[in-house]
Amino acid sequence: MAMVEEHEVFQPETIGKWSFFLRYFVSHPLATKEVKLDFALDGRLVRIKAFRNKTLENETDLVAEVHGFDDEETAREYAKTLKIALSVAALERSMGANFGENNSTSNIGQELKDTLEQQGGTYVPNTHGIYVFLRTGSEFRLKFNVEIAVSEPTHLYVENLEHSWEKSRGVDDVMASALEILALAGMSREPLARAALAISVVEMLAKSKPWSDEQISLIDELVDRASNSSGLASEDATEVANSIKNLYKSIRQSIKRYILNDIGLPTDDWKNFDKLYSLRSAVFHGGALPRKQILIQLGDDAYSVCRTIVLAAAISKATKSNEH
Repeated sequence: MAMVEEHEVFQPETIGKWSFFLRYFVSHPLATKEVKLDFALDGRLVRIKAFRNKTLENETDLVAEVHGFDDEETAREYAKTLKIALSVAALERSMGANFGENNSTSNIGQELKDTLEQQGGTYVPNTHGIYVFLRTGSEFRLKFNVEIAVSEPTHLYVENLEHSWEKSRGVDDVMASALEILALAGMSREPLARAALAISVVEMLAKSKPWSDEQISLIDELVDRASNSSGLASEDATEVANSIKNLYKSIRQSIKRYILNDIGLPTDDWKNFDKLYSLRSAVFHGGALPRKQILIQLGDDAYSVCRTIVLAAAISKATKSNEH
């Protein structure tokens, strides 16, 4: 049964300015009976509430709201950065998070909408993701009852979020997508899907990092020398040249360079990932699925190892961006 959300005017001084709601889901709720969490990020007050229930207890469906922006673009930029910070905070706490695609999840009939608006309300759709609007102070949404349970220490979540804010500045779209997909992997209850999502994020980041001009020049030179070798038969020379080209295209080698050279993680992190990458490849290309316990271990290990890599990559990216 849908009910109209009880109205509360939060920060009434921001009425007439731009605001946003960011609705998202987490894999397990915060360990608190508080009605809301209020904290400041970059000089603005952020409030996180349960979407459906009166308190945050046992709630995994959350809404962050921020008000008082002078224009829509500034509101959207802040919302985008907050989403990245929430992704990082969730990953640092080994929590899954699903931020949706900014689509409405429910609608009401025009007649009901008109009736409520005649009473002075402004209808706001239940958007899974970001919804930016010019605030009237009389917004209303629909909410539904639900149950849930397994919790996360609230103070640690907030501390991680405040710590994550600076890391989120300067993160590009590729890294933002990687963080969101990895957080989504943490929501998956199917271990193979969790592993596949987590590993694909590292693949995506490695592919987005091209070889240097010097490396490409050397590869071209080696291909040319192999193709024109006088000491080999034509077919053999072509085979060697193609092998060199395949090395250039090898995603495994790209990932290795990305982890060791671009991010600067220790060799053990590469070895841990490579072991999982081999197991993942064997599962997908070997035909038969391994025992359930092995799949569960694969899902847990892949998420943990890839989380280490992606968070290190995000910090590296943000640090380099903020230095310029």
